[in-house]
Amino acid sequence: MVAGDRTQVAPGIYKQDGARGVRYHAFYRDEEGRKRSKTFTKLADARQFRHQVMGDKVKARGQAGVTFAELSAQYVELHPNWRESTANSVRWRLKRPLEKWGSKEAASIKTSDVRKYLAGLQVEGQSTRTLEAMRALLRAVFQVGVEDGQLTLNPVAPVQPFRDDRTREERDARLTADQVKALREAMPSEEWRGFFDFIYATGLRASEAAGLTWDRCDFLRRRIRVDRQLVSGNYGDPVWGPPKSKASTRWVPMRPGVSELLEAQRERHPVSLEGLVWVTEWGAPMVRSSRGDAWRHAAKGLDLPPAVKGWHSLRHTCGSILLDQGHPPTTVAAVLGHDVAELLRVYAHPDQDYSDALLEAPTGLEEAG
Repeated sequence: MVAGDRTQVAPGIYKQDGARGVRYHAFYRDEEGRKRSKTFTKLADARQFRHQVMGDKVKARGQAGVTFAELSAQYVELHPNWRESTANSVRWRLKRPLEKWGSKEAASIKTSDVRKYLAGLQVEGQSTRTLEAMRALLRAVFQVGVEDGQLTLNPVAPVQPFRDDRTREERDARLTADQVKALREAMPSEEWRGFFDFIYATGLRASEAAGLTWDRCDFLRRRIRVDRQLVSGNYGDPVWGPPKSKASTRWVPMRPGVSELLEAQRERHPVSLEGLVWVTEWGAPMVRSSRGDAWRHAAKGLDLPPAVKGWHSLRHTCGSILLDQGHPPTTVAAVLGHDVAELLRVYAHPDQDYSDALLEAPTGLEEAG
């Protein structure tokens, strides 16, 4: 066995730096099920050895005939904690690959087949983000077979990720003050205007705001507890799901004006302590479909940035404003339920004001001259 710190560089293969230099350890189980390893000085040799060992096991178990459809089903089954909407979204995204490869043996699908399929999507005009999402999904599906010993190679592994080729301005989903005002005024009812203001002021995801209940509002400490989101509830009681990630469970401060927003909504719709805060004029939950209808109604005819796709742009705008105001990224990330790296990548947008502020910044050239 191998001692010391190791870094996994491939399924079953670990890299280790030692006195004799870099070594690659390929782990496998022998015929009696005992864990073994073999050491190589080159990663390619370790890969080849492991592929051979796993290929022999596949043949011994007679699993070479596993189809792409079977791998896809296994992939979905491996994520029992997914919300039903997430699982359905994955199934929907796999629909076209299943039409192409569903009954085909997964082992017969080559890297060139994957490249050709993705190139076809690109010719159709699919966005870079869509192409990258499909590449990552296909890789994850095939990886199930590799890790279970049903495949010796992942045909998607050599395919390089698609890079977002949009400029920073094209990715910017911030709304200007005039755009915020126009959208707010065009909302179909006072309830939707309150919902709009609430997301703009707190940065909650639309599903989080729609799932907020009065027992999560702490007026004494001026804070809101976010620990779930609305999943459905069109024709019955609301159905909640877990938050998007661990970081999404958080306390959000009631900034100036938020308490008044909530009080106004409670006057419009007096409800029980466990009731939803935000409901439509008919008292129905603000589910995803109705949220989409309200946004499209308001956005119709407005000249909005290309990256603005819906309610999330209010959250984006809120986060960008907080960063512009100079609040620490760690604090803003905690309030939005993000990690700091993602926050800075998505929400920090250098604009003309930043550029102007640097006009008088010393370069050091004065002293060099």
